[in-house]
Amino acid sequence: MRAIIVYYHKYNWMKKGTEMKDLALAAGYDVRAELEFKKFHKMNYMTDIKYDELDYLMQEHKVKYVLMNEPISVRYMRKLEEHFDDDEIIIVDKTMLILEIFERKASFSEIQLQIKLAKIKYTEPRMRTVVGETLRTEKQARDRGAGETMQQIMKSDMRGRVARIEKQVRELMELKSQEVDNSIPKIPIMGYYSIGKTTLFNILTSSNREISQEAFTTMFLKSSWTKVTGYPIELIDTIGLVDLPPAVIDAFSLMLQSIFSSNLLILGLDASAEGNQFRDQLDSLIEYYNKFSSVEKKYKILFVLTKCDLIGEDQYFEYSKLIDERIENELILSYEILGVRYDKPELMKKSFVKIIDMMLEEELMEFEFKELNQSEASKVYNHARVTGEIWKDGLLNVTGIIPKASFYKNLASLKDKLQGPFIDEIPFD
Repeated sequence: MRAIIVYYHKYNWMKKGTEMKDLALAAGYDVRAELEFKKFHKMNYMTDIKYDELDYLMQEHKVKYVLMNEPISVRYMRKLEEHFDDDEIIIVDKTMLILEIFERKASFSEIQLQIKLAKIKYTEPRMRTVVGETLRTEKQARDRGAGETMQQIMKSDMRGRVARIEKQVRELMELKSQEVDNSIPKIPIMGYYSIGKTTLFNILTSSNREISQEAFTTMFLKSSWTKVTGYPIELIDTIGLVDLPPAVIDAFSLMLQSIFSSNLLILGLDASAEGNQFRDQLDSLIEYYNKFSSVEKKYKILFVLTKCDLIGEDQYFEYSKLIDERIENELILSYEILGVRYDKPELMKKSFVKIIDMMLEEELMEFEFKELNQSEASKVYNHARVTGEIWKDGLLNVTGIIPKASFYKNLASLKDKLQGPFIDEIPFD
């Protein structure tokens, strides 16, 4: 599908070439040309000169798709369509482009339903406007009231469809939540698309998820149980974030709310990005955090600066300072910053474990067991990080660290062999 990208440059880098080219590629478009303009025309969106340039480029490159780098209102979409007056020429604004990508890549029921919901929420006000204008313009109704009634009927129908889809999504999410093991700390990895979230996930979990520079390679929440810390934790690779209108973001709220059910979040940032790009990534993450985090609790956040092998120390410290300044007044319980180099995975793992131990300190406990048999010892090794062990006469004396919830769930049967002054304080029953 040959396309041309039209950039309106009132926006920052996130809405310029870098992002739009990534999105067009992910949606399957073959971008043959680009047109930029800075002067906005209140009546027609673009000036006549820019329309002439666009016509020339489209004829030269035999293009049928026009991709806009911003959400386009009904009014200006109609102006663009009237200019071309050609049913074969299709105008796709940024929001619909993103939804096309989601629809193209989604393979799980709850994601497909949320995409359907997002498309309804985004197109519903446009359809109502078009219907109302058409009824009045073509005089298919006797008076204006009939047009408004038709709009009300459409609005009611849309609301019914939205309610049904939201109910289906909620039921699917509830079914999945019943399968969750709450004894294991869960840590979602969030961030803009293509910043290296999945690479981080793969290294820490020894997984082999698909990695690509293409936008939205990850299209669903993928979790993996790992013992990189010595004790089990569950890391969750999430869909790449992108700037979207509020109504579209709301369609994915159930998925995002499930992410924020965790107490500790990893927010990834591309440290190789230029200064303004990095600021915009950080601002977007904080906006998502403020929108979907629970007002009833504060979170611990680990900011992971990816691709640090591509930058120097000065840039790392500059970006760390930006984070300090940006979240000074945010509702965050505590935060840490970790720079990672993907060319040194073992060093990255050690740094990660050290910080996670510190941030989960209140959820962890030390233990000591005496005279465990082989079966009991195996259970300890499966659920805890062993810090000391002595085998004598086929029995094991062992010390270690384990999440408290996992201890109560998985090692309660060994309470008679537990040693230490804190035994009486543990509520096994």
